[in-house]
Amino acid sequence: MELYIKILNYLKSREIEEQQLIITNGKDYKSVTFGQEINNSVYNVMFSIANDSKSVDINVYKKAKNIIEKQYEILKALNGLNYKYKGVTFCLVDDNVCLRSLCLTDGDLETVLTQSLSTIVIATNEFWKF
Repeated sequence: MELYIKILNYLKSREIEEQQLIITNGKDYKSVTFGQEINNSVYNVMFSIANDSKSVDINVYKKAKNIIEKQYEILKALNGLNYKYKGVTFCLVDDNVCLRSLCLTDGDLETVLTQSLSTIVIATNEFWKF
């Protein structure tokens, strides 16, 4: 769980208070979730770190507007984004649009930070319309 501690320490160094973090312990992973306001929208970022620190699942969520009325249009748009981008997955989770990215890291924090930044940039560039 060394990578998990590195991620926690990094988030704290970015002035994200521990009480802002949602920590979940699973059988084979630990996850850390925090919210961040970007361009007047709230995005939730979740890192799910495998117990062996070899991989991190990076998820960026944003609450979708008018999900009941526009579910078909949202799913169609997400499908188009899955065609446009390779190596990431766009999906609908409850009433949130979500971008998922799997980072094979072998315990390297810099790899996780680089991929998470790319994932967040893609999400903010595409999720503004939802």
